[in-house]
Amino acid sequence: MTMDDADRVLAWRNLPEVADTMFTNERIERDSHLSWMSRTLDSDASRYWIIQHDGRDVGVANLAAISERHGRCAWAFYLGEQDVPGPGGLAVEFEIMAIAFADLGLHKLISEVLSTNERVIRLHEHVGFVREGTLRDHIRRADGWHDVVVLSMLEDEWRARHARRARS
Repeated sequence: MTMDDADRVLAWRNLPEVADTMFTNERIERDSHLSWMSRTLDSDASRYWIIQHDGRDVGVANLAAISERHGRCAWAFYLGEQDVPGPGGLAVEFEIMAIAFADLGLHKLISEVLSTNERVIRLHEHVGFVREGTLRDHIRRADGWHDVVVLSMLEDEWRARHARRARS
């Protein structure tokens, strides 16, 4: 992701169907968004990508809070284009796991998901993420308090699943 993507990403972040899955669901103003993008893109502790499907930009994936010392990071993604056919999120999951474990050599990949986002929780669990717990009333948004489900995958779990997937 680059600053050239700013307008598209802002439009996606402000879509109701995307905002409903995010920790902050208030409308994001352009100045605030540009400031966030600048800080985010300059940070060594995060990496952001534009997700493409059939050559078309369709969403955003990121690694955040990358800690070399602890060998872990958090990750998230969203699709801003809702007409992406097939299991688009599944391909993103596999790509992010490969980046985190094979490319960056991390030990643990973490995802924090609003408890109401059952679709993404099921997707994470489908590819092998383990539910670590629930942070109760962890996020306060315009519509009230929300629980957050914490899921994770360890490198050795990914390697075992990756090896099985390669054999099939």
